[in-house]
Amino acid sequence: MRREEYGKDITYVENSELGFDYLRDNLTRTLGERNVIRRPLFYAIVDEVDSILIDEARTPLIISQPSAEPTEKYAYYAKIVRLLKPSAHKKKVPKGFLAEVMGKGDTEEEDDGDYFIDEKNKNVTLSSLGITKLEKILNVENLYKDFGFDEIHHIENALKAEACYHDNKDYIVHDKEILIVDEHTGRTMPGRRYSE
Repeated sequence: MRREEYGKDITYVENSELGFDYLRDNLTRTLGERNVIRRPLFYAIVDEVDSILIDEARTPLIISQPSAEPTEKYAYYAKIVRLLKPSAHKKKVPKGFLAEVMGKGDTEEEDDGDYFIDEKNKNVTLSSLGITKLEKILNVENLYKDFGFDEIHHIENALKAEACYHDNKDYIVHDKEILIVDEHTGRTMPGRRYSE
């Protein structure tokens, strides 16, 4: 279907769909499997170019292929991070190493939660309390020494998903399809089907 559409003299397509089709084409192994770049393209008429090149350019198009890795690990860590509680304050960052050494830097506040949320960058950081709590839950002596990079990556991503991304705000689940909501336009991006 897509190959036929891109083979026509004039093709109407949304910018994000074209972007994802281009990314999919670059995942193929042979030129014959491609949909978009099968012949030279000469012109493009872009509606609302300012929105596309400025506003939507802040949101990267990300595409992935199905992984052979079992998905049970994602569900396991998603349950575990729900046991952690967020800190009531933001993480304090010392203003400078020299000031900290001389005792003139910011005083360290005591952790009051298991992780800090950076809402602007949609990121989370475990506090020392959170690391200790996870070590007890997972029955390990040192989380970063006893677990490999992949396990830490799964834990951090599960925590980020739990704390920073909210249903019906950052994404929508509709007919077994996950649709990401563009934070700048409020429109949904092409989705990904999932199975239960």
